[in-house]
Amino acid sequence: MTKGQMLDRISSDSLREATGRGWDEWLETLDAAGFEVGVRRSVDASEADVWELLTSRPELWLGEGVAPGDRLRLTWQPQGWASPATLQFALSRSQSGKTTISAHLEKLPDATARDTTREHLGEALDRIVAAAS
Repeated sequence: MTKGQMLDRISSDSLREATGRGWDEWLETLDAAGFEVGVRRSVDASEADVWELLTSRPELWLGEGVAPGDRLRLTWQPQGWASPATLQFALSRSQSGKTTISAHLEKLPDATARDTTREHLGEALDRIVAAAS
């Protein structure tokens, strides 16, 4: 249903009677909240294969000319956490020519999670360094 079809189906007066706001007020409120979009496709491949494709070939979803980046940001919700945290990995080149890997986590539930996660991420970076060496 298009925006025009929706506006034609329900009058602003009816909407105001039901909600206390007319179309102009609702559209202004919704526009202020921002826009989102979602798209889906099904593929005859395993989740592992598709994940490998997404992470190894970002040009497929970011467009032509994309090279491997220096930053990866995602949400991560370990078991037992009420809400997800934001996990970010960043890469930078040191003066010695080595690549530095940084991990940063935001929106942790508490200090205990901070301490546990610091240890977990340290071990994870050790595994990444070992795999890359």
